[in-house]
Amino acid sequence: NMGAAPSSDDIARALRGVCVVELVRAASLPAIDDASFFARMRVVDAARVARGPWVRSVSRRQTRDPVWHSFRDLEVYPQAGDRIELELCAERVSAPETVAKALVLLDHLKREPITCWLPLEAKYVGSGLVDAELILRFVEPPSCDRKLLFFIRHGESRWNEAVRERHLKEMITRVDHSLTRDGIENALQLGDTWQAVGPPSAADDVIARILQADLLTSISAVDLEQAFGAADAVFSSPLTRAVQTAQIVLRDHPAVQTQGIVLLRAAREIKRALSLDTVGKAVGDEIAVRARELLARVVGEKNAGELSAPLDVYDCTSLWHTSPQHVDTEGDVRRRMMDLMCTLRFKEFRAGILVGHSLFLQAFVRLFTTPALARTRPVLAAMLTEQKLSNSACVCMLLDFSATLGPGIVDVQPMFGTQLPRI
Repeated sequence: NMGAAPSSDDIARALRGVCVVELVRAASLPAIDDASFFARMRVVDAARVARGPWVRSVSRRQTRDPVWHSFRDLEVYPQAGDRIELELCAERVSAPETVAKALVLLDHLKREPITCWLPLEAKYVGSGLVDAELILRFVEPPSCDRKLLFFIRHGESRWNEAVRERHLKEMITRVDHSLTRDGIENALQLGDTWQAVGPPSAADDVIARILQADLLTSISAVDLEQAFGAADAVFSSPLTRAVQTAQIVLRDHPAVQTQGIVLLRAAREIKRALSLDTVGKAVGDEIAVRARELLARVVGEKNAGELSAPLDVYDCTSLWHTSPQHVDTEGDVRRRMMDLMCTLRFKEFRAGILVGHSLFLQAFVRLFTTPALARTRPVLAAMLTEQKLSNSACVCMLLDFSATLGPGIVDVQPMFGTQLPRI
């Protein structure tokens, strides 16, 4: 029971940035059959009277050491003596139940992660377990209400090739497809294209100028392309075809060289009935191993090594995909998109690159199209929700989180020669 799907108002409140805490991870949780774990918290005063609503992380399955990296707004302005009521919970088919809980003074939270020890409920004490560990941190309010997000659809995958050549029968039961040789070539071309632009003379200036623009159409193509090269964060879906695309296209990008490619489970493809290409095969560090091994089968071990790039497995340390026998409901998609947008809003960067999938992008645009985008670019907004971008296509999205225009996408502009499909 994940609770009700977040409404548009719920999402808007979650993105305000009043008092934000990152739920990083937990450890030493008890073994409970068929349980997923989540953390929740709320602000209470010195008399333990609630001042704000419960806010919770998403659930993590098949692990007693869940990693969330969930950014959550507590939705209240802190006052002297306020505390955070923390609970670690097991989500089961019947109903969630509290596993451990504690109170922490709000002003004890720092920008650096701190460890809180939550005493286990009596029924779970045993086998050497007394306390569960929860790591969290305070997040400074964002200094700007706008960000740039460059979205790249993965290169041609083996599934895409089978669709094109009408050879689906042999692919229908396979999971987590890799890139084809054409997909690799497309990714190499996109990598060469962005690098040919060259770095901006002043990265901060070009990004600041774009963030201040009303519409991206007022920005030159060169400025947008230079902002791409100056992006300060790179994200990817953990599915192999997206990881390989991100590594090939962005292996020489400054943000990848310093921070690696951050894998976000929320950016994975949306699962429909029979769509096993959304099911992963590896978790944690094995994601990089799988991506390289499958790449080597096409280009050879030496070339695969040269095309690889460092990964930050971030929140993909445990089972991260929708199970083969389930589909992503509308509620699942809304929860995942809210989690992703909270990451984009509160993680420290100004311009980010995200490598992902076609149905994912359609859902993202559908949920986060602002009235401004629908009014000024109605055909574009409709196209992005109804049609698929081509493989290795790239678009720039201007995100606005202000109460005036946001939260959501206020403009979109194709990049690097991307041709948008017609509707």
